[in-house]
Amino acid sequence: HLAGGALVAEATLELAPGVLGVAVGANQGAEGVCGRGDRLVVAVESIGTEHGRRFAPLIVLDLVSKTHASHRLWLTSAEGKVSGLDCAFEADGSIRVWAIERHFATGRLLGFQIDGGGHRDLEPTLERDLAAIAAGRNFEGLARLGDGRWALINDNFYREVSGPSELVLVR
Repeated sequence: HLAGGALVAEATLELAPGVLGVAVGANQGAEGVCGRGDRLVVAVESIGTEHGRRFAPLIVLDLVSKTHASHRLWLTSAEGKVSGLDCAFEADGSIRVWAIERHFATGRLLGFQIDGGGHRDLEPTLERDLAAIAAGRNFEGLARLGDGRWALINDNFYREVSGPSELVLVR
């Protein structure tokens, strides 16, 4: 909130290994957030593994009850990590979520449903393969437009500036 002309944090939640189920590596923390009202979905770039499968931790936060539920989003590639998120909150309390799974030439738009409750394993579906437009791009942000297109933001920095930041629109 604004107090005396300065922004003051109202609350924080440390995304510690006990909350996430993984240790957060350097420059691999929270990458995506979406929400509506007092509910938020947060994606973390650090990766966990179990039985040879890779997952990205997701947290659903309820800011009113001050509770959270941890989830594992099972990844679809051998190297991808989650970045941007977009979500739609349904009348039944479920959340439809889309995420970018990316790593250099890997680019995938994943979709999945969070139905509430405690810890859940989330199996995504491949909504769009972005490989044809992913090479050399580091997609970080995602939004679904009213006409069904997707807006992707390209972060142009990996160790050095590699080109322009770009807004990429896809159907």
